[in-house]
Amino acid sequence: QCPPYAEINPCTCTVKKNGLDIVCEFTDLSHIAKAMSVLKGKPNIVIFYLKLRHNNLPKLQGFVFLGLEISHLTIHNSSLAVVEESSLSSIGKGLTQLDLSQNSLSTVPSNSFKNLHHLLILNMNHNKVATIHNQAFEGLDTLEILTLYENRLSNIDSQAFKGLEKKLRRLNLGGNELSAVPTEALSIMDTLKKLEMQENHITDIHEGDFEGLRNLDSLSLAHNHLKEVPARVFSHLTILNSLELEGNAIIHVDQFAFAGNLQYLRLGDNNIHTIPSDALRRLHRLRHLDLRANNISVIAEDAFTGFGDSITFLNLQKNDARLLWLHEDLLLQTRDVRAIVGQTDRPFSIQWGGPGTMPLAFNGAAMGRCLYIKVLPTLGFDNLNSLETLNLQNNKLAHIPEEVMEPIVDTLRVIDIMDNPLVCDCELRWYRDWLKNLRDKDDEMMQKKRTLCTMIHEHREYSLQNIPLDRMNCVGKNLERTSGSPMPQRNTLTAVLIFALARACF
Repeated sequence: QCPPYAEINPCTCTVKKNGLDIVCEFTDLSHIAKAMSVLKGKPNIVIFYLKLRHNNLPKLQGFVFLGLEISHLTIHNSSLAVVEESSLSSIGKGLTQLDLSQNSLSTVPSNSFKNLHHLLILNMNHNKVATIHNQAFEGLDTLEILTLYENRLSNIDSQAFKGLEKKLRRLNLGGNELSAVPTEALSIMDTLKKLEMQENHITDIHEGDFEGLRNLDSLSLAHNHLKEVPARVFSHLTILNSLELEGNAIIHVDQFAFAGNLQYLRLGDNNIHTIPSDALRRLHRLRHLDLRANNISVIAEDAFTGFGDSITFLNLQKNDARLLWLHEDLLLQTRDVRAIVGQTDRPFSIQWGGPGTMPLAFNGAAMGRCLYIKVLPTLGFDNLNSLETLNLQNNKLAHIPEEVMEPIVDTLRVIDIMDNPLVCDCELRWYRDWLKNLRDKDDEMMQKKRTLCTMIHEHREYSLQNIPLDRMNCVGKNLERTSGSPMPQRNTLTAVLIFALARACF
């Protein structure tokens, strides 16, 4: 039972299934010590949670918990800078979780930890630790999760994690000041499953950096300063399942960069100009591919050949793509290229080649920013036989032809084409038909999305599911599903993909 509130004020007590939940907030050491004394005097007290939050507690004094049985201890946002050696030793037999987050610790209090032989989780996020010295966690031989997110770590000694190699499964070193992977310190971490080093200052990674982490399942290197992913850098991570590389400055991915078991790959928010197909073809189990917010300027016809069969999620959001659907005769007859691409101050070129035709190349000096115009093959999505989610949001897509979408439309459950300057035309009929065939939760979610197109001659917007096709005089392919007439040959139309780069490309 909880002691009377008057005896432990300003702390509070609640009875939980596994013991008492004691909370002490916005107070100081003297009041906390008084409450602990009252609890020590009660027979058979089991404290499952002791939460000391938002207090003035710069030092945790020795033996403050002597005589208490505590399973989960939290000292959060309490200006804690010193943890005396004997402050935690008396509760070492029962303590399984220790949260020291958002305090003022400048070093790991190793002497205070050495008797915590049953600790499973240690949270030291948001402190001021700059160096992890050798054997800093000695004695924590049962520890499974260690988080040091947003400290000031710039140095990790080679034996820093000695003693943790038997049980540690998750290590978070994110939000620090590391300039390189701490290879030596990590090399003994044979049991590690998840390693997080996001939001550091790592500029390069090399083959051998992750040697020894043979059981690693998930690795995050997001939001560092990487410019390339070199060959065989992950070769020792033979069972790696998830890799996060978003938010770097990556411009090159070597064709031998990745190991073959990856299922989740995040490469968004980098400076990649083409889909790194050669590197991805080794990934026969890849399910989730995120390439959002890059500068992808080419989608080759075989971009997804060899690995696309397994992909269920593809994100191409925010790549500044402009898709124009041009009739072949129009392209052949057009002499004023500016009518197609708009105006730019720099030289530009158009490269095009269709079946049975000669490739065309237009060059000219015209008028704003440099544009690349490349062919988007009708077969570009042909290998994505399992695709369920496609994100094309926030590009510059004016037209999305049915022929381009035809290979994937039957498996898609979610498609996001919002925030594009779509033109209401007959080519968008596929979207309305696809939406009608959705069921259950997918249908509810898609119906809530307000995807619009503009009817040029009316100067008004329509939602895609309500395009007035009955008065648009649609002919040809878009009516053949009801008329039963034969499909036209694919070489009668060509999809031209225009990527407007944010900065000059010459």
